[in-house]
Amino acid sequence: MEKKVIFISLLVISILLVLIAGCSENKTAELKTGRYVVPGNELVLSPQVILNENNEYSFIRSPYISFLPTGNYSIEDNKLILHAGESKAYIFTIDGESLIFENDEDLIKKGTLFVFYDDETFSTETKVTHAAD
Repeated sequence: MEKKVIFISLLVISILLVLIAGCSENKTAELKTGRYVVPGNELVLSPQVILNENNEYSFIRSPYISFLPTGNYSIEDNKLILHAGESKAYIFTIDGESLIFENDEDLIKKGTLFVFYDDETFSTETKVTHAAD
């Protein structure tokens, strides 16, 4: 009888541990919609990712390039994926309110940090930049 109680107790504990582990895994990261900018550059010239509420994005890699990637984005396994066609995607690791660029290309290097700027902060800093001209 005692062996049966121990076995059932261990079984219940094992099931609880599996359930707890299953609930804590695969949490989807959440991002604020808005503007993510590379810090340290003049804001108007900084590379930017703009996320809209309808899962659409704009990716400004350089103000000197006429091609502006746009489309839909998704979040999977703590990664932001900007879909830019059937075979092209820009991938970022989500780190709190920051994004870390995972691709490696000429315009933006792998590991580049993008930080969240709310629209009010961005508008104020942009106006200050223009006022100094």
